[in-house]
Amino acid sequence: AELARMDQETVQARAAEEEILGLISRLMSLLPDPVARHLVRLRSQHSRSVVRVQDGACGGCFSLLPTQQGLDAAQGRALVRCNSCSRYVVRKSWK
Repeated sequence: AELARMDQETVQARAAEEEILGLISRLMSLLPDPVARHLVRLRSQHSRSVVRVQDGACGGCFSLLPTQQGLDAAQGRALVRCNSCSRYVVRKSWK
């Protein structure tokens, strides 16, 4: 019974993974080509290519962002790239 339950969970996890990968692919196709290529390149180098702004700093490398970039990222006004690690820095919440 335990093996059957584990097999069922494995099948469900694989289906969820396929769905998530499909959504990621669809969303990547909506991005401008330079942004999409940069995200792919970042993903091959880092575990995260998009991080949150934390007190005016990059959530990936913790370098302070220039004041205006930190504000733009925190307020969601612009697509901000960290000058140190090149990750995209976004606001904490999209609510």
